[in-house]
Amino acid sequence: MVDFSLLKIESYFDHLSANSEKSSTILTYINKIHFILDELEETEIKNGLLKIVEEIKVLVNGKWTQSDIENCYKRAKEVLFRDTKSVLKNFNEKLSNTNINDFYIINQDMFSLTLAGSFDSDYYHDVEVKFLDVEFICCPNHFTADSFRIATENEIYKLGEVTNIKDSEGLAICMEDTSWGDKYYMIAHSIEVSWGTVFYYMRENLGEGQRIANWVLEKNRSNR
Repeated sequence: MVDFSLLKIESYFDHLSANSEKSSTILTYINKIHFILDELEETEIKNGLLKIVEEIKVLVNGKWTQSDIENCYKRAKEVLFRDTKSVLKNFNEKLSNTNINDFYIINQDMFSLTLAGSFDSDYYHDVEVKFLDVEFICCPNHFTADSFRIATENEIYKLGEVTNIKDSEGLAICMEDTSWGDKYYMIAHSIEVSWGTVFYYMRENLGEGQRIANWVLEKNRSNR
């Protein structure tokens, strides 16, 4: 599950970077970040962020430049995106060992988007990929992809020529159909992946990890 505390911390780091002219402003955001970190369980991410927080405190209490703060900010983003990159990598590795290549949007709101992945989208899907804190979407409602990976610098540069993607603070993800070379993009701050077969019709004797889609259950109830 996504830790929304880390999303909040990331937001504070983004604000810190955008308002790094004054020591007082930097310390205000650092104190907010420190307060959240104190409430989190001990992890490599927490420890990594605490070291950066302490480094920034030392900087702003001495001689510092905005370049110093920006370097700390970039390192903090790397730490924050470590888990998301790991989730994406593991998902892509598992996806490569399946015949799933049919993806379509099943839910979208102001802050998140969920894709369903299937081999036969008429009857079921086998995986759901939820993107949180989405900043940019460049994909149709239904598309083919067999690879999910971090977008390359060149891909981001080309996108930036026609969009405002350069202003985004999230992680740029490329969803690619490697057979045809078609590429689609998403910029988000976190990802959740849920495996399990979701059927689009009523059936009995469901196995482990299987369920009936909610809209099918609702339709079945309404028809009684």
